[in-house]
Amino acid sequence: RVGSTEEESMAVGDHLRVERRLYWHHGIDMGDGTVIHASGEPGRMKLDAEVRRSPIADFLRGGVAVVANAAERLPAADIAARALEGLGGRDYSLLFNNCEHFARWCENGRRSSRQVDTYALISAAVGIGARVAIDAAGRRATIALAARFLPFAAPISTTLAIAGAAVALRSRLARADRD
Repeated sequence: RVGSTEEESMAVGDHLRVERRLYWHHGIDMGDGTVIHASGEPGRMKLDAEVRRSPIADFLRGGVAVVANAAERLPAADIAARALEGLGGRDYSLLFNNCEHFARWCENGRRSSRQVDTYALISAAVGIGARVAIDAAGRRATIALAARFLPFAAPISTTLAIAGAAVALRSRLARADRD
């Protein structure tokens, strides 16, 4: 049922996701019309985020539920129990403990986020690519262009590359520790 959008096929313990503008929001179906998920108000996520139980309509916000069950999962009752155990949790972190981390932990005991991993690797690749381009341009640039542009671009691209690589590495190491 991975990737299923049939709401009538959803069951207790299913890992659900719904598309938002730039990301997927994840939660665990409780089988009674509610979903437990790490949630908060956009722009105030760190302040408002907590694991809460919401009616499915609130979780979906007009979107379509997609069942995103992993191949390796705990029994449905254990997944639901883990979700209930997490209620009220406020240790949200966009990079290391977001809604997907929570849902995957409920599902199989591993806090991971494919979204974070993907964005981190893209960030590292863009940063490295930009740094290579900047270095190449710097060798050919006029003094005026180099003086105006390169002092800002080089540190930003280097920071982007390092930060992306660091987040991807930390995420991979965290998964390895739990496996």
